[in-house]
Amino acid sequence: MASPAPFARLRHAHTRHRPFARSIAGPRLLAILAACLGLVMVGARAAGGAAFVLLAAAGTAVALDRALRASTRGGGSAGDHDALAGEIRRWRSLVAAADQAIATVTRSGIVTTWNPAAERMYGWRAHEIAGRSLLEVVAEARRAEVAAKLEPRSGGDGAASFETVGLHRDGTRVDVVMSFVPLRDARGRCVAVGVLVRDIRETKGLQQAVSRLERDYDDLVEHADDGVFLADHEGRLLSVNRAGSRLLGVSRGALLGETLAAVMPGDEARRLASVRAGLVAGEPHVGEWLLRKRDGSWMTAEVRMVLLGDGRVQSFVRDISEETAKHAELVHAHATERKVRVQLQTLSEATSAITDAVARIPQTDVDAVLMVIVLQAQTLTNARYAALGLGTDPARPFERWVYAGMTAEQAAAIGRGPRPVGLLGAVAHQARTIRLRDIDDSGERIGFPPGHPPMHSFLGVPILYEGRSRGNLYLADKLGGAEFTADDQQAIEVLAARAGTALETARLYHEETLATTWLRSAIDGILEAVILADANGRVSLNAAARELVQLEGDEEVNLDALSRLTLYETTGEPLPSAALPLTRALHEGVTTIGMECMGRNKKLQQIALLASASPLRDGGGEPVGAVCVLRDISTLKEIERLREQWTAIIAHELRQPVHMITACARTIERARRTELDPLAAKSVGRILGAAARLERMIKDLLDVARIEARQLALHREPVDLGALISEVVGRFAHTTDRLFHLNLPGQLPRVHGDPGRIEQILENLLTNALKYGDPGTPITVCVEQREREVLVSTTNQGHRLAPAEVDCLFKRFYRSRMVESIEGLGLGLYIAHGLVEAHGGQIWAESCEASTSFRFTLPIEQAAPK
Repeated sequence: MASPAPFARLRHAHTRHRPFARSIAGPRLLAILAACLGLVMVGARAAGGAAFVLLAAAGTAVALDRALRASTRGGGSAGDHDALAGEIRRWRSLVAAADQAIATVTRSGIVTTWNPAAERMYGWRAHEIAGRSLLEVVAEARRAEVAAKLEPRSGGDGAASFETVGLHRDGTRVDVVMSFVPLRDARGRCVAVGVLVRDIRETKGLQQAVSRLERDYDDLVEHADDGVFLADHEGRLLSVNRAGSRLLGVSRGALLGETLAAVMPGDEARRLASVRAGLVAGEPHVGEWLLRKRDGSWMTAEVRMVLLGDGRVQSFVRDISEETAKHAELVHAHATERKVRVQLQTLSEATSAITDAVARIPQTDVDAVLMVIVLQAQTLTNARYAALGLGTDPARPFERWVYAGMTAEQAAAIGRGPRPVGLLGAVAHQARTIRLRDIDDSGERIGFPPGHPPMHSFLGVPILYEGRSRGNLYLADKLGGAEFTADDQQAIEVLAARAGTALETARLYHEETLATTWLRSAIDGILEAVILADANGRVSLNAAARELVQLEGDEEVNLDALSRLTLYETTGEPLPSAALPLTRALHEGVTTIGMECMGRNKKLQQIALLASASPLRDGGGEPVGAVCVLRDISTLKEIERLREQWTAIIAHELRQPVHMITACARTIERARRTELDPLAAKSVGRILGAAARLERMIKDLLDVARIEARQLALHREPVDLGALISEVVGRFAHTTDRLFHLNLPGQLPRVHGDPGRIEQILENLLTNALKYGDPGTPITVCVEQREREVLVSTTNQGHRLAPAEVDCLFKRFYRSRMVESIEGLGLGLYIAHGLVEAHGGQIWAESCEASTSFRFTLPIEQAAPK
């Protein structure tokens, strides 16, 4: 080994000062130099690198110092003395600059020299420690050991290095490595001891950290899920973790010394050798390998091999058999998914074709839909023959039979259509799928009719809707296969499920078309004009309505076109658009029954119409449109006019006989009042009562005739309505035991009207309350002043009237079915209604749970302008 630089300098210094050494030629100096060289050589053996240099420097410095003192005493030349002193300074500088503590002690352990690194390590300055024992910087428990090491061994020049514990001046313990080197003279006597001290606290910390990391790594390897195998450069296993033993099912003891190739097939073992030969340090190789378990089974493993720096190979083994199987399953699943996707796409296209066929039903028929279903089923399964039958009666052929794949000549040879019997009947009656490799293998087969082409494989699927049979699909002879597959069956069952909805829709379309056609024909045959309007403004008219609206040909109609149909009130005033019965029914949901109005026919002649309208609602109660019926009642009006004319004539002609009867009866009553017996007097009273009732009837009939002819005359004048009502109520109160409540305001303005007719209105309303109110209950009359009119109401207690009855109360001769036993003609309210309207007022009825009220208004007399 080449000598370190300090050692070379030492040799150079020795050569350079050789004359000086000869000049002093002192045996003592030669001994000292020999001791220095011995110190250097010992240091070279005892320590390497920096330790060697430091020991050499320390020994050289000591030797030169002694040589300097010897030369001084021997009287050497001044130049040699200075050169030696400079060499000493250089070597002392090297020792002083050292990072490790260096000291020299006597044989008894007394410190003689102490470098700055030692001062930093122990906290003792050189002059403070000089003359003290080296054991003062050693922990008390380790002093005996150090003292023993300090004793020089005879004939031993080796450095004694050992770990011990130093003691800082402040009491801090310091882990160190201490080396002792005996310094001997030329005669081999130990004249001093060189001490090198190295702080190993950081080193020990690093060693402990490395030890912890090694333990953690070993623990991680041991508990890893993957098998970890460590092999030497020949491939023999040096260590195996628990997972590796478990993977192969072999104990660790049995695996150590073996190779991984021993658990591989021959070709895999050869591949392993090739891979190991090509490994490069730091570059792992990952691959899949077959490994044999103890039970003889094989597993697929992923092996990751890493070449370590010392030539060993570490392998990480993971069992991927399950992953491989899952991957294979995933590949199979992907293939199945692609297949299913294709089937779904085909089914979607088939369903779209069926849906399109259903959507075209108004232009096509049900057979077209059936044919689309048959063709789609044939395409899905690649069948030679396909058919669809509707019906389940075995005694009759299928109601509808649509087929594909059979020529017209073959169908003609067969003749009649098939019946749902045999295999066809089993599918239809039992509503179950039948799939056969060969029809001859079925016990339900009954054979083919003459002229029928031979068939072998068979697939029959029922078409159901909400659990009920709607038809059956039959397929025969799969092209390119011996039989229909389970996938074919599944595809046809899905198609049948969707076809069930299509067939039900087609059936409903067909039935709705028939019903609509029948209904339209029936409505067109009605003499009344019928107008239908939906919420979107579309309008339908029957023949009578088109004539009334004066449409030409097939002209389209909407709500705007109905503006041609102008309706008038009975007074001749045009009805506003918002008041038309159809408009109110469509936009307000108001039902109108029997409203009389006027219109014009196609000859522009005025005709009387009876209008009724009602809103149309769906099953959820939401409005969807309205219907209006206009009936031409011109003939009825003419008949009614003649009847009213006849009634007026009869009433007029009856008045004179009735007056005569009444006058004669009163004459008899006055002339012989004292001579009449009780029976005769009673008879005369009955004659007078009957004559009075007959006169009231005649009067009512005449009033009705005048109202209808609009010839009712009123003698208007200012009327004290409060006094008039009080008088009428008081008169009625004296003729019955019923109680009357009259509510009059303190100040009531006069009204402008005919007092006799107003009295007649009150009499009719009070008579109605007495006749139809509950017996024993009071009758209330209220009067209320408004801005330009006075409101009068009569209220009686009794059962509630239905809204339909309330609307009919003011019609001629109308009598409620609930009170048909009570005498009357049903003209009192009609006359009251006509009289109120003649005064320019309004009259209406309101009925609640336990009472019915009649209310009418009369205009207040307006003051004459000044």
